[in-house]
Amino acid sequence: MIDANVFLSYLFPSDKLEAAKRIFRSVNDPVTILDVLEEVVYIGISMNHGSKGFKLKGEIIKNGLSEMDMLFLGNLRAFLDEYGIRLVETPNDLEAILEAMTEYLLLPSDALIVASCRHHRITLIATFDSDFKRLKNFEILGEES
Repeated sequence: MIDANVFLSYLFPSDKLEAAKRIFRSVNDPVTILDVLEEVVYIGISMNHGSKGFKLKGEIIKNGLSEMDMLFLGNLRAFLDEYGIRLVETPNDLEAILEAMTEYLLLPSDALIVASCRHHRITLIATFDSDFKRLKNFEILGEES
């Protein structure tokens, strides 16, 4: 399971670019969830516009998506295809998400990743988020991997 920060470190080169490249080269059958990709798209478009929230919404409503936005979306699609990253469904189970939140003290988006992993019996999470280091029964691929 690949978290948003790994995608973003690769698509918008950062100090974690080399770690992200290692992760994408080493993971077999990479997956993610739609919620992660939604976060990647939102952050990518926000970075393109230099704004977020209602200001970003207003810009898009007024001017549409920019050429940079369209290029970013095309690059994201090509990237997913190139690495064979497929989407897995999130569980339709509020209790599973709340359980992950309370068990590991996670915010809802991270708890959804954990619940999805449990649902699909995925034990490997690629992330640069230190909150995931608290997880038991999961292998975490991060910067040091």
